[in-house]
Amino acid sequence: MIRIMKFIAGIILECLLAILGVVMVSGFPSLFHNISINVKEYVKTLGYIIMKLIHPLSIEYGTNRKVFPQILIHYRESLLLCGLAIVVALILAWGITYITLLFFRSHMERIKMILGLFESLPDLLIIVTFQLIVIVIFKKTGWLIFQLASAGEERSLFCPPLV
Repeated sequence: MIRIMKFIAGIILECLLAILGVVMVSGFPSLFHNISINVKEYVKTLGYIIMKLIHPLSIEYGTNRKVFPQILIHYRESLLLCGLAIVVALILAWGITYITLLFFRSHMERIKMILGLFESLPDLLIIVTFQLIVIVIFKKTGWLIFQLASAGEERSLFCPPLV
């Protein structure tokens, strides 16, 4: 029982020291002001950071913009995109496997080689190629298949999970 309590206390201490380290590093810009070291300003900045962490709802970014209502919106959107990506990946994997086993049993090695080739391509190359195809189709036909990126109120929900 004592060993478990020491283990839990050690984990809590490590977490607190990690948080303290992050807070101390985040105050470094005020420590090295111009070419001189300004310890007084560093301590003042550390106090300000700690007060903001104690009251997280008052944290702001930019010009008087609150972090927490905004971060929860983006967090929900990220979870939605991850969930959609998993569903799309499962459907594509099942569909490719089913079609391959149903129609192309004799060409199984060739299909494995082609899928291995796609697997070895860098993700960034696939993403850029996919986006360029959508742009070329839009330029030629004037038809935007789907949004490539989120901007303002417009959300791109199809491209990120698919790619």
